[in-house]
Amino acid sequence: MEKWTAALENGGQINTIYTDFEKAFDKVPHHLLLKKLQSYNLNVNVIQWIRSCLCYRKQRVKINGCYCESADVISGIPQSTILAFLGPILFIIYRNDLPEIYEQFARIYLFADDAKLLKHVICDEDHKALQLGLNALQDWSNKWLLKLNILKCKTVFFG
Repeated sequence: MEKWTAALENGGQINTIYTDFEKAFDKVPHHLLLKKLQSYNLNVNVIQWIRSCLCYRKQRVKINGCYCESADVISGIPQSTILAFLGPILFIIYRNDLPEIYEQFARIYLFADDAKLLKHVICDEDHKALQLGLNALQDWSNKWLLKLNILKCKTVFFG
């Protein structure tokens, strides 16, 4: 709030975009999460332990007493196991590079599966920078297979 107030005292407005990743904890692809863990040079035994908890699981559905064929679980972080407390940490690691990608355009604040993008807008170049940042967020979202929930995305202008 202090940063916003100081910025607004210099004129212009604060443009804010609130975003939400759709079913983020359920949609994190295991192979991409493991790839990110490896890129951080995490201990290979820890990665193997996480792999054994995430991968090679199956699920099936029971309807009217009949089970369908089992299917591989290829995404999501289990919430009823030891990974329940690790789930948020794994998600933070998964989206940890977002600020570094976005910061060249505007500010980004992350909380759980939400991202708040904001820019102090004084001129047209500031509008363009915010749009470029939003494009970068969409590109990241496409690359890492986390879809933005458009129904929960909102814009707010403060001035």
